[in-house]
Amino acid sequence: MFREWFINFIQTHDWEPMLAVEKSMYFRNLVSGDMSYWEPHLHMLTNAGIDDLSKDAHILDLGTWFGVMSFCLKQYGFTNVHCSERMSESEFKRKEFDILWKEFDIQPYDLSIEAEEKFELPQVYDLILIFESNFYWKTNQVFCYDGFNFDGNWQVTDNNDTVQTFFSPFNISELKYFNNTISKYLTTNGAAIVHPRPWVYSHQNLSDEQEYLATFQTSSRYVEEGLSNMHPNTNYYVVTKS
Repeated sequence: MFREWFINFIQTHDWEPMLAVEKSMYFRNLVSGDMSYWEPHLHMLTNAGIDDLSKDAHILDLGTWFGVMSFCLKQYGFTNVHCSERMSESEFKRKEFDILWKEFDIQPYDLSIEAEEKFELPQVYDLILIFESNFYWKTNQVFCYDGFNFDGNWQVTDNNDTVQTFFSPFNISELKYFNNTISKYLTTNGAAIVHPRPWVYSHQNLSDEQEYLATFQTSSRYVEEGLSNMHPNTNYYVVTKS
């Protein structure tokens, strides 16, 4: 089963050469063997039917970042693993990422998703993974005002050296556009696991969006039980071919 294999692989693989390249605490936490970060991912993958997929299934890891999930899927034996990355967002890590991606034997293509703007994928997929994603952040509609001046900074570091992030999430119209587009790139029995991070759609001001997304949380591929114990503000939904 993929879950058991994945845990063993993360905990036993030699990550030291990659840690010498990418020295961030974020990356170190992913490969340290502590599975708290990965538990929601494994929950979603298991319930989406990862164990029922043939090894030649076409899988897209949309927004791969370091590329760890794509690498693991390939190591497990999936032969058609594809991935994308918003290159403008990861530009500050280009040197490190190029080395990691070469080591992981992945070739992410550039994909940017904006609210209600057309985007295309190169083919249809049996499984699309959108994990820990900020695709729904509208950071270009946020302004920082200090009482005298304002600017478009959407991330600031406070006096405790904590990074504070500000964004406006996709509204119901923008979510519909995104989900309808994604569904066009699924095979007949395909599914897309959509995991916005953080999950803001339980907020009272987003009740219309919550009601809409609830329609994607009714199939057997979606299981909420246990998610809240894994990580705060975590939820997801599943898009299928419509």
